[in-house]
Amino acid sequence: VTSDFFGRRHAHISVIATTAAAEGTGVGRALVAHAEAWARDRRLPLLTLNVFAANTRARRFYEKAGFQMEMVKYAKEVKGGVRGEG
Repeated sequence: VTSDFFGRRHAHISVIATTAAAEGTGVGRALVAHAEAWARDRRLPLLTLNVFAANTRARRFYEKAGFQMEMVKYAKEVKGGVRGEG
């Protein structure tokens, strides 16, 4: 359970992944259905997740599962910056 920018509590799928052998078998749909049931049981009104823009296969999967795009994130690499250091 997390809160958004406006303080609304909601459920968030942090990571969802399957093995290559499990792709297309319904495992992903079952995981999303479980997350949705978990949120419903807690009376949370929203289920969110993040996906990379270039991951068209995952985006199609989530759209078929009823998810809609809500926010667009922009990023820009900083010249001279070093990845992985914070």
